[in-house]
Amino acid sequence: MTEHILSAKKRENLGKGPSRKLRLNDELPAVVYSRGKDSLSIIIDPRKTTKILKGPLRRNAVIKLDLEDNKSINVMVKERQIHPTRRNLTHIDFVEVDLNKPVAVSVPVVLTGKSETVTLGGKLDHVLMKMKISCLPMQIPEVINADITHLPFGSTHAENIALPEGLKCAEKPRVVVLTIKKPRGASKDEEAAKEGAKPAGKKK
Repeated sequence: MTEHILSAKKRENLGKGPSRKLRLNDELPAVVYSRGKDSLSIIIDPRKTTKILKGPLRRNAVIKLDLEDNKSINVMVKERQIHPTRRNLTHIDFVEVDLNKPVAVSVPVVLTGKSETVTLGGKLDHVLMKMKISCLPMQIPEVINADITHLPFGSTHAENIALPEGLKCAEKPRVVVLTIKKPRGASKDEEAAKEGAKPAGKKK
């Protein structure tokens, strides 16, 4: 995983007025929240921050903040504020993370493969676009690939999605990720299946 580094300096003057002045000077106000510690108000570079958050991991990126006192902390985005018309960042809330402890994040689900059941006339409905997972911060994937090649008709749930080693599903097990609906009307294959033949699309 690419290491993202941002230089940060402490922000002494708080409030809307000083924050507005920072933005006019092309600086971005931000706050870091840490468990058991006081919040830390900082100033960061808006362009570098935007570049990181537009990268493959988006807001799931782990950022190393280099502070003025030769200290550094690892953070992730908790909340961000965007200007309603200019669409640029106006404020960010970070949360400090421990690289040795799992975090819960939402990751885009990408369907891969050519579905045998869709080829037979089934209608694919991708329901869950992002899936909650738990893993170490530096193991967060860009996407979760769900192979639909051999999926049968019906619903596929979060518990059925195979995840890479080190990743755990943080969704409720029966949350529907996708559904493949049968075509209208009984086909010859379905009639044969009722008599004991292998159903279309069944996993091998």
